[in-house]
Amino acid sequence: MGEGSVWRCTDDEPYPSALLMCDIREGRPPEMRAELAEALISACVEILGLCIEQLNVEFTQHKGDEMYHPMLGGLSDDWTPDEK
Repeated sequence: MGEGSVWRCTDDEPYPSALLMCDIREGRPPEMRAELAEALISACVEILGLCIEQLNVEFTQHKGDEMYHPMLGGLSDDWTPDEK
């Protein structure tokens, strides 16, 4: 979206922020999603130099057949707990 396109509004002055949006297959437990979010935030802090206060991670969960990947043969299967 470009610099200055996403802002965090608080009681103080708004400041630039970032939003990571993850479209995933539904079914993963909250702990697994939290672990992924923490790893993504850590990478953004380390690699991009962002402050942790600037970041949010948003998950949108879908059934497998709502995700189409031509390089993987088409519609996805539903997620199963034996996947990591």
